[in-house]
Amino acid sequence: MATHGVHRRGWRAVVALLASSVIVAGCSGSSANNGGDTSCADFLEMNGSEQTEVITKFMEDEGRDLSGANVNLHKLSAIAFCNTVGMPDSKIREIDGK
Repeated sequence: MATHGVHRRGWRAVVALLASSVIVAGCSGSSANNGGDTSCADFLEMNGSEQTEVITKFMEDEGRDLSGANVNLHKLSAIAFCNTVGMPDSKIREIDGK
């Protein structure tokens, strides 16, 4: 069923678009979202949805795949980085070694 894979990709695109719309709408009333320039200290103080918004902006700015699994993987990587080798003033973009 070759069309099944195409159908899934279509739904994923729709979900990604809707998620982006919600994130953009949600950012208008919240504090500044600095994406990859967010410090570990600030990132760890955020709730889960705020962390997801920051990671999504970071990934958008880098031109990366915004699939839900990819965003979650980067979010978990940032949490692990900030709780281990990252310093309070480290930026979450450093999870990539930059």
